[in-house]
Amino acid sequence: MLSQIKFKTSDLLKYLLSVALTCWMLNSSAQTKTILDSKQIGLFCHDYYDLNEHGFILKFNKYQDDNRGTGKGAGIQETFFYYSKDLLKNATFKMSCSGEISILANDNYLLLIDRVEETYHMKLFDYTGKEIKSFIVSIADIGLSQDLINRSSLTPFNRLLLEVYDSREELHLFEYDLFNTEKKSFYEIDNLLPSANPFDKMKTGPWTYLTASKQFHFIYRRGSNAEYEPSSLGYHLLFYNENFQFNKELLIDNILFAGETLFGKEATVVFNPKTQTIEIGANIIKDSKPYVLVCNYGFQNQSNIMTLFWRKLIPVINNNKFKLIDFDGYSSPLAPEVHCQGNRTDISLAKIRTSVNEEGLNQFICLNEQGEILFNQIQMGTYEQLNLDGYCVDNDNLYKRIKGLQMNATLKKYCEQTGAEALDIHYSDKGEELLVIKENKAKQVLMYYFRAKE
Repeated sequence: MLSQIKFKTSDLLKYLLSVALTCWMLNSSAQTKTILDSKQIGLFCHDYYDLNEHGFILKFNKYQDDNRGTGKGAGIQETFFYYSKDLLKNATFKMSCSGEISILANDNYLLLIDRVEETYHMKLFDYTGKEIKSFIVSIADIGLSQDLINRSSLTPFNRLLLEVYDSREELHLFEYDLFNTEKKSFYEIDNLLPSANPFDKMKTGPWTYLTASKQFHFIYRRGSNAEYEPSSLGYHLLFYNENFQFNKELLIDNILFAGETLFGKEATVVFNPKTQTIEIGANIIKDSKPYVLVCNYGFQNQSNIMTLFWRKLIPVINNNKFKLIDFDGYSSPLAPEVHCQGNRTDISLAKIRTSVNEEGLNQFICLNEQGEILFNQIQMGTYEQLNLDGYCVDNDNLYKRIKGLQMNATLKKYCEQTGAEALDIHYSDKGEELLVIKENKAKQVLMYYFRAKE
């Protein structure tokens, strides 16, 4: 059954509707398929930008080979196609770009940044494709260079935030208010830190910016009884309002139980916006055996100690064979990656790779909102990407997390094709699935959305 797509912007979208975008609903599989064909639109795909819960963007330009130069006078007209993860919302944006492109998103806007050295050329769009504002601002004006920027983010309060850590590992935050006409450059935020230190007798780490929700900015630092491999590890969290005025502070008590030691120095701290909880992932040694520890904390009472909702200690699978945790005496393992997919938590304990071209190997763990294990096996590939060649010749069942999904049958069709690559695979906690495939030979990008099974 044909499904009508409505666009609100540009003649190009109307053209795409008639000759480039094919979208239909197959009732038997509840599948939506959308195609961007380079032969029809005269543009070629060169980049994919994952905006997480806000959707994704594909970047196209007129060159078959991405030979975009950098610097003044080397601008190329780029066309960006935006889609929500269910493919129901879409829009097109254009921007002449000369440097390194990045795209940030919040619930309200998309911010396209074309950076040439220390100068940011920015355009702000809403999700219908309407250009709201454009900006040119230099971080050199405030004494910064790009190599000092640790992370950039677009906050829920419509401000571009830069995180900088100096040589003493002290945090500095710089903000650009997209709608404040009085402040036309970045300015450093004077965020007050508490004078009291609950970790005064422990080793303390630097203050780290975590994220911003619709209510607060979050900053934290750790306290431990040893710099490396502590047996006591807690967190001090600070909460600020949108103007970085101090609101409250909370503590996460020792996450380690008797007989447990953190292996290495780092743990992963994330905020789950759906469940409004803090989650911590760490590598743990107990009884000389390695484990993955995942803790979930929330704001259940008026105490200044955060409440532990659930705690999961998961053995590392067959470490003698896979060596995800290496006891070589000098290397430190990577802290587990923790990703929040709505009510589901995905953990990836990855083996250290010696080459970026090496296939990723990880223990992939999925937990539900109560911390119950939904999936726990050794798998190949990184969290977001799929090596299609490896998937097609999977003799050791190392892609099992995907084979049970609806997209499996579609992926199998591409095993006979050369030059096909999976740009993204995504499945939500509700069972919805997204698969984005690039066919280099056919010069097409195909997007498949599968509704959750009833």
